[in-house]
Amino acid sequence: MRRFVFLCTLFVFLFMAHMVLAGGDIQITCEPGVRIWLNNDFKGTTTSDDNGMFIEGLPPGNYNVKATKTDFGQADKLITVLDGQTVEVEIQFTAPDVKIEDMVPEKDTAFVQEVGTFILRSVPLKAIAYIDDKEIGETDKKVRNFPVGHHTVKFVFKGKTLTGSFKLNPNETLKLKGHFKKGRIVTEPTGPVVVEESVAPAVVTESTGPVVVKEPAALAVIVGPTGSKAGDQFIKYKTGVVKNTQTGLEWVAGPDRNTKWGDAKKWVESLNVDGGGWRMPTWGELRTLYQKDTGTRNMTPFLETTGWYIWSGETKGVSSAWFFYFGGGYENWCNQDVSYEVRAFAVRSRR
Repeated sequence: MRRFVFLCTLFVFLFMAHMVLAGGDIQITCEPGVRIWLNNDFKGTTTSDDNGMFIEGLPPGNYNVKATKTDFGQADKLITVLDGQTVEVEIQFTAPDVKIEDMVPEKDTAFVQEVGTFILRSVPLKAIAYIDDKEIGETDKKVRNFPVGHHTVKFVFKGKTLTGSFKLNPNETLKLKGHFKKGRIVTEPTGPVVVEESVAPAVVTESTGPVVVKEPAALAVIVGPTGSKAGDQFIKYKTGVVKNTQTGLEWVAGPDRNTKWGDAKKWVESLNVDGGGWRMPTWGELRTLYQKDTGTRNMTPFLETTGWYIWSGETKGVSSAWFFYFGGGYENWCNQDVSYEVRAFAVRSRR
């Protein structure tokens, strides 16, 4: 009987020891003096003795590693810890490439001349553009810091010439298109998109003012918020579809909850909003949404989400997939079972 009790006690002891020792580790490799958080839990500061920081005995699962360094901002990495394995996270803070510009004005300068910007485009492409008979080069071209006032703009393409006189105002961006098919220079709009509800087919009219778009009532548009950088580039329909007017891509934000890659794929495949045709985006397409300091997630506020990471449809191997991180503006990949602060977006291509 005593032998039986001893064996049971030994078994319980060995089982509990295994439970205590089970788990995975993280090696954070970086310079000393970097502050580390794990899922918003402060872990301390890296040291040279540990070649950074070593965190032991973590339960298997997904973790968000955050690192900060004075004057360098923040770095984030989404990782998966497996039982009995060590995951290495390498963090590097690189000093910015400092650029020096001479800001000292010339002697006896009483004022700085007011300037604006010309954007010169053409149909067809690669016409030769001129401003005040000075050759600018083949279209398309952007000419910054140009003196304000009245200027003569000319486009030349295969012996044909289009000429016009235009006034450039202070801090204005004047968009001109030498349209050889129409035989004139077209002033492209620079103002916000204005939308009216109508049962008539969609109509776009050219003018020197804002573009006026008439959409069917079912597709009435919500205009971008005043002062938003995305206000002129993105429009949102009542269906929830958000259109990037520069790329022609249309977007739908998925459920605002932690989402694994497989769940994101299922949601996109089942989406039938506004006629369907939706797919998971590439990370390159997600990059076109990134606009630093716009909204709360560095993207148009029309795409409402509290997540920082968006899944792409591109996989790496059999168990990983690419995502785009809107906190830092870069793409990366991780295990498809990761879900912490990851969301799903759907996209389709329409012009």
